[in-house]
Amino acid sequence: MLDPRVHDPEEYEGKGVVIRGCQYELGRLVGSGGSKFVHLLRNRRSGLTLMVLKVFRDPENARGELARELAAYGLDQMLGFGQVPNLMEVALDGAVAHVQDYHGPYEPAPRAELLRGQEFLKAGRWAEGVAALEVAVQAQPDHTVALNNCAFGLVRLERLAEAIDLMARVIEIEPNYLPYLQSYVEYAAMARRPVEVLDGFVRIRERYPHNHSCDDLAAQVPGWAAVLNNSSIDLARAGRLTEAVALIGQAVAVYTRLARTDPQTYEVELAESLLNLANFQRMAGDPAGALVTLYDATDIAERYRRRDLIEFARDLRQRTLSAGPG
Repeated sequence: MLDPRVHDPEEYEGKGVVIRGCQYELGRLVGSGGSKFVHLLRNRRSGLTLMVLKVFRDPENARGELARELAAYGLDQMLGFGQVPNLMEVALDGAVAHVQDYHGPYEPAPRAELLRGQEFLKAGRWAEGVAALEVAVQAQPDHTVALNNCAFGLVRLERLAEAIDLMARVIEIEPNYLPYLQSYVEYAAMARRPVEVLDGFVRIRERYPHNHSCDDLAAQVPGWAAVLNNSSIDLARAGRLTEAVALIGQAVAVYTRLARTDPQTYEVELAESLLNLANFQRMAGDPAGALVTLYDATDIAERYRRRDLIEFARDLRQRTLSAGPG
């Protein structure tokens, strides 16, 4: 494994590095200057090179370059030009590093099926492109470029669920490449799948805190959660309790993720959705599930001193324990 405290720069090539749980290998040197050494970064699982790793032996140089990159990004945004390359900070023992997109070849010799599939996609022949890429994926199941391109074709064929599943596989293999994370969020938003939107958005924010490409999509999620909550109430009133429980469960999952990112704004809404879930569970004949849910809702209500929610939870608990009517 790479250790800049021990290894000289000429020894970096071939060393391993783990970035947010993903294993990479440093390839050849492609640039240097001062205390900075830039190496290709190959994903050990996929075998592909999508990024470079800039290793700075002087942390001050790293901070200065990051500041310049952000200033350029801000100027580009103001003038309406393209964005500067994606950049992620990485802490190494004895050094600071930046991961950045690599625009060279991702592998020496792509398979014929992959190249054929890409040509079909460029021509707008979506079904043929997907078929060719599926053959490529069968031969190389961890090839994220083939998987990503196949997902792109599936979206054009309006097979969104399959595309999202493929992109989930892609970001499990390569969790740090921003274009993949962006596609995952975009496809999930097209399908109105708020849990996946938030999960992808959080990954972006953790890795690329200065990137705001998916902020607008994530901002739609609270509205989707409210729709899920209100729709579940309508279903319960119509006596469709199984569907109501399933839908409010989705709302709870979304509010749980929202509360992790902004507890002051969303924990009370999480408590309200949990109370609805508990009520529907009770009405559907699941008192044990209702009591567990009530425990979680009451904990939040008490922390925020929401007497209205505390009293509602107490009333629900009494009705659940007495198996009274809804």
